[in-house]
Amino acid sequence: MVSIVIVSHSLELAKGVYTLAQQMTQGKVAITIAAGIDDIDNPIGTDAIAVMEAIEKVYSDDGVVVFVDMGSAILSTDMALELLDPSMLPHIHICAAPIVEGVITASIAAMTGKNVKSVLHEAHMALFAKYELLDQSSCFPKSTLSQEKNKPKIDMNNKFTSNEFIIKNKHGIHARPAAAIVGALGDFKADILLCHNEKEVNAKSINNLTSLAIKEGDSIHLIASGCDAKQAIEVFNKLYMQNFYDDIINNKKEIAEYNQSVNENSIFEGTIYTYQEKYPQPHKRDFLGTDEEMGAFYKAKNTALSELKIIELHLQKIGFTKESNIFQAHQEMLNDKSMDEEVANLVKNNRTIESAWMTTIESLALLYKESDSQYMQARVIDAYDIGYRIMRILQNVSNSLPELTTPHIIISTNLYPSTIAQLQPRFISGIVLEDSSQESHTVLLAKAIQLPIVVGVKKALESASNNQHIYVNKRDNKIIFS
Repeated sequence: MVSIVIVSHSLELAKGVYTLAQQMTQGKVAITIAAGIDDIDNPIGTDAIAVMEAIEKVYSDDGVVVFVDMGSAILSTDMALELLDPSMLPHIHICAAPIVEGVITASIAAMTGKNVKSVLHEAHMALFAKYELLDQSSCFPKSTLSQEKNKPKIDMNNKFTSNEFIIKNKHGIHARPAAAIVGALGDFKADILLCHNEKEVNAKSINNLTSLAIKEGDSIHLIASGCDAKQAIEVFNKLYMQNFYDDIINNKKEIAEYNQSVNENSIFEGTIYTYQEKYPQPHKRDFLGTDEEMGAFYKAKNTALSELKIIELHLQKIGFTKESNIFQAHQEMLNDKSMDEEVANLVKNNRTIESAWMTTIESLALLYKESDSQYMQARVIDAYDIGYRIMRILQNVSNSLPELTTPHIIISTNLYPSTIAQLQPRFISGIVLEDSSQESHTVLLAKAIQLPIVVGVKKALESASNNQHIYVNKRDNKIIFS
């Protein structure tokens, strides 16, 4: 599979483009960045060594497409090519396409298994859809290379035509649903056209799809020919029924029906499993010096960010795109420079990194607790979630999760959102929490993945013992011991 490298003067810009591409491709394409320079006072710039290492990290004989933003990014990339093994060079391509649109379209094309030539073509045509949508296609260079050249030829004697589909998506077929369409149809050998009004375009090209400016309420249909044409239309039909994964999660209808059922049947039952989240306390140890303490912090932070990205992508993969944003927010919290500054100031006063981090998280949690907004108060658990993650990594403590092999009702003081995300639903009969709110990410995520949950059951742990059978009255938040 073709891989992607993003070279930019700005680390923040590169991260944003990387995140967009990962969301569009659900992490199926090898993408990496080489952006900014290691200079706190002047971070804008590019580094040839970093570019070389990025290319090596995702190198594939299928091809590597390198996107550059401007100026010295091109020079740094040229220098990086001189440092690489000469046998790799024929498979590496520097692309002049715009870095945002180019990376997105190229990544989606790579996800569908297109060869490097096709990936490059999609990238170069990335702006065409924007020109079309803004009615400026006459200004687009070589616009004749757009839909017609990329349009497959349908065998009219052996074609399948789908039913009419009425688009229900609030924003129509924009980039995300278009990516879902391309991802679903890309592996089929059939030639497939998507038809809207008088236009017919290649259904396997995100640029062509978005150029149609399909809006909510518009009608579309497919025409396909080839050995698996009928199956391709069936897959598209299923994708349509799921709203192309856009705005609502795959099984929103089922979740609504489930929640209605839980409300109507407010009692659930099961066997107890008591569980408490662990929060490692700082060990007493000697201060190692500012550089070493902060070095340990940044290393732990990078590991934590990688873990959170994995959780985010996992939720997206199983259809919970909206809920995955919780862990994108956790990443943003960890990347808050004001937190880094607070930690650094404490370390400069000879505090170990564990102690400094604990103080910083407690300050953040207190800020949320004292908010007048119930929504912000519910974010306290998120602060402790990221706090625990860093502490666990700093102290080399393994990630502790409920170890269940049969269905149980978990009773706990509270649960981190990341714990909920990593539970196996088939082993959870329900959740009872002493201390949480309906607005917390823990509760919202549990409901999304269809886990019965009640909150605010005071002193639930006092009377609970493992393997005891209970009934939980969801409506009254009461436990009935059998």
